[in-house]
Amino acid sequence: MNYGISTVQRGATLIRRKRQEIQAIRAEVVLGSPLAHCRGTGICRVTAVQRVWKDVQPDCKRARAMIGMSSGVLYFSFLRKSMCTNMVTRHFGSAEGFRVEADFELPDFVRRAFPASAPVITAGVYPTLVTDTRLVVLFSGSL
Repeated sequence: MNYGISTVQRGATLIRRKRQEIQAIRAEVVLGSPLAHCRGTGICRVTAVQRVWKDVQPDCKRARAMIGMSSGVLYFSFLRKSMCTNMVTRHFGSAEGFRVEADFELPDFVRRAFPASAPVITAGVYPTLVTDTRLVVLFSGSL
């Protein structure tokens, strides 16, 4: 597939296919509950990132993710090497899935890029696909 890069509001870098539909947004995600000052589990804050990720080092406060939509399902594809071991264990170590303790309102840049998605990720437990390099959370409905 032939991808092009386009920059939109707030510097978000969007990856597009030939027909110009948005495929993914590069973002930094602070995990935790917005009601507990980013402690606990879930999504606390999402920030668009324009720069390309080079020399990624593990971080215990924020994770790098591609946000996209496939077959009507919003997903966050977390880059595993961007997270410290404690973060991976705490947020992705449960056999149940990715737990969201409190509702999280998606930022405007995500809602504009994927208008078919719900504006809020509701509290619940969501399925996670695990690969060697990625942890992909599917926000298709709580388990």
